[in-house]
Amino acid sequence: MKKNAQYLALIAHVVESKLAELDGVELGVKTGRQLQFAGVDGNGAAWSPAEKRTALGELFTDVGLRAGLEVLFETPAVLLEQFCVMAQANKHDAAQLLNIIRSSFLVAYLTPETNERAYQHLEGIEALRTELISQRGVAGMTMQ
Repeated sequence: MKKNAQYLALIAHVVESKLAELDGVELGVKTGRQLQFAGVDGNGAAWSPAEKRTALGELFTDVGLRAGLEVLFETPAVLLEQFCVMAQANKHDAAQLLNIIRSSFLVAYLTPETNERAYQHLEGIEALRTELISQRGVAGMTMQ
């Protein structure tokens, strides 16, 4: 689906606001920013902060284009950053993962034969998230 210039500009604005929000959050477990890019350039030198920011901006843009502007806008910056970094570290496509999570749950939930199991899996994931918050006291692990 081709995106118009206004939509692309809106995505760029949201991406920049997410990156600016991250600029004000310290790295570390307590802030939820424990994962970082470990990229290297063509000469084997570690990425500079600017290169890491550029790479993250590209991933955020991809999420906005492929998973949707609302997903990009509504997902807290720290959560989105950590999700994208983990996906990258595992050689997974962040936008595709978000789409798979959404579509897989919807299909399983709307099917009468799998509705209850789908909901139980959702509750299991939510329990895992709650456990992490309890154990680590990690900020930024909610969508509110």
